[in-house]
Amino acid sequence: MHGNAQTKLQFERTDVRNLLEAQFSAPYCLAVAATSGRATLDQFEPLRTGDAEVRRLMAVTSIRTDRVLGRRDYPSLEVTFKDGRSDYLDIPFAKGAPEAPIPDDELVAKAMSLLGPVLGTGRAERVVDAVWTLEQCTDFAQVTRLLALDAEDVR
Repeated sequence: MHGNAQTKLQFERTDVRNLLEAQFSAPYCLAVAATSGRATLDQFEPLRTGDAEVRRLMAVTSIRTDRVLGRRDYPSLEVTFKDGRSDYLDIPFAKGAPEAPIPDDELVAKAMSLLGPVLGTGRAERVVDAVWTLEQCTDFAQVTRLLALDAEDVR
């Protein structure tokens, strides 16, 4: 990665022991994305730090402090292959920013991946439906009831 000193300080974690550290570890995020094709919650819980290929990729990932980044700028990514070739990727806006909106199907899939394990699939689907029709909602308490966990649901 190419960034600045703050990028390195904030994201070059290689000793990842929990979900939060994994989310703020560029080496971990890039390694799980490279090995699985995604960086979704199931790549972070349980942690994949025991996976030899994830550990290998984390070990060869570094952040170079060779960029001046503004408040809204993102680090660039450069991948150098064993044969010496390099690919460079610069994403000007994070997915979900107004300039790079998330497609509806991806947004629903993300919501379901986060809500489903906690609320159950059926209830999670009702939450998603309620949010999609929020402008027509006449009683917001109906939506909040869908989100409230019963005492037996709390783990």
